[in-house]
Amino acid sequence: MDNKYELINHRSLCEIQADFCAVFTNPVRIRIILALGKDELSVGEIQDKLGVETTLPNLSQHLRLMRDRMCLSCRKEGKNVYYRVTSPLFLEAMSLVREGIKDAEKLRGK
Repeated sequence: MDNKYELINHRSLCEIQADFCAVFTNPVRIRIILALGKDELSVGEIQDKLGVETTLPNLSQHLRLMRDRMCLSCRKEGKNVYYRVTSPLFLEAMSLVREGIKDAEKLRGK
């Protein structure tokens, strides 16, 4: 899709992008992405990085949703499940959004 109009009119891709972006509407899921960064971590390691903020069942629900939306991938090794961010571009996008927020705050005079 070379042309921006083709992208705009490609409804299924727009729907996929909207579903994907919905992942980032929850602060716990944003913290999961930040905790993972470029690393691969077990569920227990992710929970340790998040602290007592989330229970294991709650964390598992977030991880499943993020995996279903292609944000995370996982692999099983013995009894442990390890997660990682599917693409480094997703981390870059989060960083760009954060920088945009900082710029917007400067413009508002905060």
